[in-house]
Parts: sequence; structure tokens; C-alpha cells
Amino acid sequence: MVNAGAGRPGAAAHAKSSHNRDVLDYLLTLALALGAAAVVIVVAAAVTTERFGSGRGARGLRQDTRRAWDVVRRRRPLTTPAATDELERAVSAEPVETSLEDFFAANVTPGTGYLDAEALADRVGRAASAARAVATRTTHAG
Repeated sequence: MVNAGAGRPGAAAHAKSSHNRDVLDYLLTLALALGAAAVVIVVAAAVTTERFGSGRGARGLRQDTRRAWDVVRRRRPLTTPAATDELERAVSAEPVETSLEDFFAANVTPGTGYLDAEALADRVGRAASAARAVATRTTHAG
């Protein structure tokens, strides 16, 4: 093991100060990352409610978080009686025989899907062309 203070007065104090600064930098980075994640979650909850008319927004997110925290701290049971009844009903339901084609046909929604394959292929093609152009310029310049 190397003695940080060997031969220099104050070297050990400097090493300790540097370590403390590294730990502080790490904790600050962690706090910023967690804060950014929290902001993204709240914004996503609000946008989902506004754009799609689903979800319960930031208020619902806060209520769900509070309920989950109560479950973790054992103040509230994991499931409510209504959820238990619904689960029992789902488990005891008779199976429905259907083909895969019928299943997907019943769930078709009008309009384009989440991703438009043609638009995606066009973007990928443009990105590949731009990457080739940059690579060509870099190769000829070097």
C-alpha cells in the first residue's frame, strides 16, 4: 500500500480532499439523474393524459406512488378486495378458442400504426446516405 503522505507535508490531506470531492461529484450526479428521471415520469404522465385521454395525469401518478409506498411500508394490503374478486373471475373464466388470425383481426385499429414502415425506411436510408457522405469526406480529407 502506498502512503499518500510520504515525503510531502499535507499530501494526505490533499488526497482525502480529492476523495471527498469525487464522492460529492458522484452524489450530485446521482441526484441530478434521479431528478431528471422524476421529471420525465411526471411529464410523461401529463402528456399521456392530454394526448391520448388515458391515464390520470400527475395527480394519478402521485396517488399511485403513495399507494405503492404504503404497500412497501405494510400499511396497506397488496391487493384490494375488488382486485381479488376480479382476479378470481379472470382465473375461473372459461377459455375462449380462437385462431390467431381472428385475434389480430379483432384488434385492428384504423390509421397508421405507432411506426410507419415507409417513413422509418426513408429515415434510415437518409441517415445511411449522410453517414456515407461524412465517411467519404473524412477519408478524403485525411
